[in-house]
Amino acid sequence: MRRTIAILFCLSAATICRGWEFQLVETRGSAYERGLQHGQKLREEIRRDFERKGGWGWSVSMRNRKPESLSGFVKRLQGLPHGQELIDEMQGIAEGAGVSFYDIAGLNFTYDLGERTACSMALLPVTRDGPILLNTLDDFPGGKHNQNYPCFIQIAYPTRGHAMVMLCNYGTVWAHQGLSDAGLAVGSTSGGLGVPRGGANYEGMYYALLSRYALQFFESADETIRLFTANRQISKGINVSVLDRAGKGAIFEYSALAVGVRPTATNEPLYATNFFQTDKYPPYDKSTEEWDYMKNARARYARFGELFASRKEPGIETARAALLDANHGRQGQICQDNNVMITATAYLFLCRDATARVWPGPPQTTKPVTIKLDPAQKPKEGKAAPRNEQVEAVNAAPAKVFKTVHHRFDGAQITSVDPANVVCTVKLPQGERRVDLCAGTIMLMAPATLADVLTNRFTVITGKTSEDKSSIEAAKIITYRNYGGPFGRAIPGEASGRVHQRDGGLSIEYEAGKFQNVTLAQDCKVIVAYRVAPGDVKPYKPADVYGYTLEEEGDLIATWVNVYVSDEETKEWKERFAIKQ
Repeated sequence: MRRTIAILFCLSAATICRGWEFQLVETRGSAYERGLQHGQKLREEIRRDFERKGGWGWSVSMRNRKPESLSGFVKRLQGLPHGQELIDEMQGIAEGAGVSFYDIAGLNFTYDLGERTACSMALLPVTRDGPILLNTLDDFPGGKHNQNYPCFIQIAYPTRGHAMVMLCNYGTVWAHQGLSDAGLAVGSTSGGLGVPRGGANYEGMYYALLSRYALQFFESADETIRLFTANRQISKGINVSVLDRAGKGAIFEYSALAVGVRPTATNEPLYATNFFQTDKYPPYDKSTEEWDYMKNARARYARFGELFASRKEPGIETARAALLDANHGRQGQICQDNNVMITATAYLFLCRDATARVWPGPPQTTKPVTIKLDPAQKPKEGKAAPRNEQVEAVNAAPAKVFKTVHHRFDGAQITSVDPANVVCTVKLPQGERRVDLCAGTIMLMAPATLADVLTNRFTVITGKTSEDKSSIEAAKIITYRNYGGPFGRAIPGEASGRVHQRDGGLSIEYEAGKFQNVTLAQDCKVIVAYRVAPGDVKPYKPADVYGYTLEEEGDLIATWVNVYVSDEETKEWKERFAIKQ
């Protein structure tokens, strides 16, 4: 009873602040019972999330709510020693909220989380107050006054495993950030852009499922490291952190194709914002580094270094000061409050004491809540999950094999852009299609003349090759300002490399010292291509979209996108990418 009063006292203090706050919801009992309580207490929020366009539940494709689509995911989770716990909890959520188990399982397993916000986290392995993990969850400026994330903070006391406090989505068994009574803390931030940091992998396991599993059933960072390195992310790249009571921890660069591990090899702080840095991934290209999103991520990372270097005896106050740092209003704020991002919620996890300090809303307008996990509060017994026909149907269904299908859509029309998710919607003859841009090469295609074709830039010519292969009649010339190598190739219908203009004639050097003459077709088009970041894509533009899906009608993961800009916009791009001959 005393623990409950303490939490209620903290909550009452927080309610006097202006602004919004995530709900704190306590659940107790077996996996099924806790899921049932979750579903009942958040019934309205869960149902609304599945009914309203824009919700994460609503975004789960109907084809991913079928037994055969869910079967492989369920079996993969059941392969973990305690994986059935999480399945039973999903069943309880579905029954408590009065929605289909297929809906809840589809959300937990197959939703391709595409949002890319600018969160920050740091691990302090050795302080006078024990190991500390700090983490923010950031949002766009409108989130300062409105709750945009469909999330809540759960305090869970299970009959099996450890008690936990964690940030969850409505209807999920996820843990984006959290702490257990064993002193194990986990955190997360959005990861890097570009191949191979993006992409999709339906043989993977969503990171927040693994983080939740680790909180409930592990005690050490080593166990968590083994779990993550044995799996792959289902969609976009994520920085995931773990820190245990002994001060051992790591940051995982967890993506659909690889897992990079940055361990706490020393007593020094270890931190991450929104890029990857292990050798599991290639360096970022210049266009990505020039994007404001990356500049902000780099600035916050540098700010962490400044903050920790200036404090010689780290402790709770050091961590709190870093977590709430506003950097005097300059770029690099850890606790963001600017015209680009705001911090929606923030966490200090004290591993030694199994205590969490939680700001359930924007820290500028919210007082922290202190939650100390007490393992003695866990119930001894609980109700097992009853028979459920939909659960049985998923268990009995043969697992669907998701095969990669490659697509090329020329002449598409971008109808909308979601910069928060780095996705767009394109209109095709078959209807509209959602396109994930974060792993793709994005080219802006601007109308040009031969004067814009520079010798020191990579150029591709398509047209009609002569029978003796000595020349090509160009129907289209695309010259790239910031992409491509020195030379290319010469094949029927195409030549690429360096264009030379001498004495009124044109040629293309496709290999060092090897040339093909170039003539121009009557309606030859000349285009300058600028490689840009996904955030530069704008709506209402014609585009060619190439990519793949994990099934014939699934969301498209873009590998290459050509976006065509108008004559009026060409001047802006020429100035931005001005190159001297």
